[in-house]
Amino acid sequence: MSIEIRPMQMSDAAAVNRLAAQLGYPDTIEATEQHIARLLPQQTHCLLVATDRDTVIGWLHALEITWLEAGTFTEIAGLVVDEQQRGKRAGESLVNAALQWCRDRRCHKVCLRSNVRRIEAHRFYRRLGFEEIKESKIFEMLLQS
Repeated sequence: MSIEIRPMQMSDAAAVNRLAAQLGYPDTIEATEQHIARLLPQQTHCLLVATDRDTVIGWLHALEITWLEAGTFTEIAGLVVDEQQRGKRAGESLVNAALQWCRDRRCHKVCLRSNVRRIEAHRFYRRLGFEEIKESKIFEMLLQS
């Protein structure tokens, strides 16, 4: 296994879509292409893929955010490694690349959210040095056009 981390490209859309479905976010490939196309030009977003022999086996989306009450920080908004490839350090490599992106931007805090049911993910984040700081609920409202 030879894990490489590189910037996401439009040509990665099908693999990103497949992996997002494994994470619990199924969507059309066309929608995933639209999301990638919208995010790639934004300098405050970091889109990375992990590959093994040119096959995308994971991806990470991080972004720089400034909140009035909390200041500027980086949030890892999405991270997934193929179910068949977990435990081979692809996720760790993606997180380390995102942390470097954060350092390069002179940002000093990284956070993420993880569903309470993702116990293995919680162990993974703790192993990397993340600390759980609170539990919260997420509310959503879908607006009609």
